[in-house]
Amino acid sequence: MFNAAGSVHNVLLQRELNFRKKIFPDLGHTVVKAAISGFGVWSLVIGQLAGTIIQSIILWVVLPWRPKLIWNASIAKRTFPVWLFHHGE
Repeated sequence: MFNAAGSVHNVLLQRELNFRKKIFPDLGHTVVKAAISGFGVWSLVIGQLAGTIIQSIILWVVLPWRPKLIWNASIAKRTFPVWLFHHGE
């Protein structure tokens, strides 16, 4: 769930080949994992969660793109009957 929050930003940076901006979220993820290494087995769980959250936050700060809700009526007309057929009436 937390990884999904920054996945689009991560892909956009990769697609633009903008590795100078991409290095900060990746380093943030690694630093958090290294800092928690003293907690034994739980460091794996805490490090993964905290690292992913920090990485997503940094991705949102580094890349100013924000998702927008766009309604396209022609696409909705084509897909609604298919959705209705698969999910019952």
